[in-house]
Amino acid sequence: MSSVPIFRYPGVAGTIVSLALVLLGCGGSGGTTVPVLSTGTGSQLYVSGVDGHRLLIYNDANSVTGSTLPNRVVAGGLTTLNGPRGIAMDMARGQLYVANALNNSILVFHNARTVTGGDAPHRTLTGAPLNRPSALFIDVVNNRLFVVNTDGNSVLIYDNASALNGSVAPSRTLTGIATTLSEPAGVYVDITRNLLYVSNGTNQILVFSNAATVTGNVPPVRTISGLSSPSGLFVDVTGDRLYVANTGTNAILVFNGASTANGSLAPARTHSGGGTQLNQPREVFIDTGRDRMYVSSYGGNSVLVYNSASTINGNTVPDRNLTLTASSGAWGIVVDVTPIVIGSASALDGFVTFDGTTYTAQVNGGGPRTGDDESFLAGSRARQFFSFDVSNIPTSITIVQATLKLYQASQVGTPYNNLGVVVADHVNYGSTLDGSPGDYDGGLIISLGNFSTTSAIGYQNMDVTARVVDDISSARVRSQYRLRFSFLEINNDFASDYVQFTDGEDSCCAVNSPPQLTVTLKP
Repeated sequence: MSSVPIFRYPGVAGTIVSLALVLLGCGGSGGTTVPVLSTGTGSQLYVSGVDGHRLLIYNDANSVTGSTLPNRVVAGGLTTLNGPRGIAMDMARGQLYVANALNNSILVFHNARTVTGGDAPHRTLTGAPLNRPSALFIDVVNNRLFVVNTDGNSVLIYDNASALNGSVAPSRTLTGIATTLSEPAGVYVDITRNLLYVSNGTNQILVFSNAATVTGNVPPVRTISGLSSPSGLFVDVTGDRLYVANTGTNAILVFNGASTANGSLAPARTHSGGGTQLNQPREVFIDTGRDRMYVSSYGGNSVLVYNSASTINGNTVPDRNLTLTASSGAWGIVVDVTPIVIGSASALDGFVTFDGTTYTAQVNGGGPRTGDDESFLAGSRARQFFSFDVSNIPTSITIVQATLKLYQASQVGTPYNNLGVVVADHVNYGSTLDGSPGDYDGGLIISLGNFSTTSAIGYQNMDVTARVVDDISSARVRSQYRLRFSFLEINNDFASDYVQFTDGEDSCCAVNSPPQLTVTLKP
């Protein structure tokens, strides 16, 4: 792993933050091997004790076990904690959000890694719509808070979340008969696919499209049924994998292909049985960097930790069992390695041909392509472009690792035989993708080398750490990349030879695998 400058963001003592950037998925041959992040090192574990009205904070999530006392306990009158349930971490801003269920409020503690004792929340969100809030999701990239409002049979959505305080109305409310929301209990948002997942009191998972803008009395686009009192949710966005705390059967259910799962279907894996020690699981959290699963076991008043989260199945014994000693009623759980996943900007990803013609969803349309594209015009060749909004990542954050991943979905002809290999460029083409002043050739910051060397279908990856450091330190609001072939971009045989990497619109191949920029903040 290359050494890069270290920055610290103010107000969070001793916090170092790493950024791992991904344009989606896992695997695929070719490209550069991605080093494994030690994302858990120094990470803290936060647990809400709903019955004890406390927050418990443990300094090292990677080793704490048994009856270990928490390093810090947040409790007392000034905190106003009253039946705290779901919790969420905005690591970019060092802020901890708490669903204060019995006080109908959302508490926000700044300087999360140092908050302790009877510290009062820095901000408190109140207002008539809040009615036993039970679960939270913070979209750090878009500064947006999603609240499962259990007794209100609704999901409340607050824009500009980091600036809100006092009695404020939600920006949007998802509610009404068509939504089928009834005592919802859990929430998660796949930002890159724009999907909102809600666990519902009808023993279902409801999936709503257009998560960023959804409002009113709209029906879910899909429903996963056949569950038993589902509670907490976690979506491994890069793996497109849904984890469900199925409270009624003391199980964790895992659904692959989460973005298309629908109806009454069996989970890919069911983690249950006496050996698991699961007892009324309420929340589930996955440290994707270490492939580790944390579960709050309400009935056992404990946090259970399992390694190999991506493969765990059946009656597997936990690797660690942390018994709560300073509170009761384990409920909300988060480890401060929460990934931030950014999707590509659909208006700015697309392809450009050698003559400057631009193709995006907004302009000209057309499926994405890189290489010799003589179906458009004799002698034509194309390059693909991808843009990610990094404007909400503070310039003071340390970037330890950044990884670019794109899904190679199909090919036409034999481009790898005739044109060489696909290489990537770090570019800066700004707020528009167009042929003037020459995005096809222009805007080059540096060539990054080979990105894909074979036609294998799947995700290709490249370590772009230094490039993202450069974007952030140069105050660019976007991190942008261009793909092209290395040797020839056209061989003039009057036949097309090109590859297609998926774009944000999924305008080819129907693989539902959009580009992503996954940001892992390391404490």
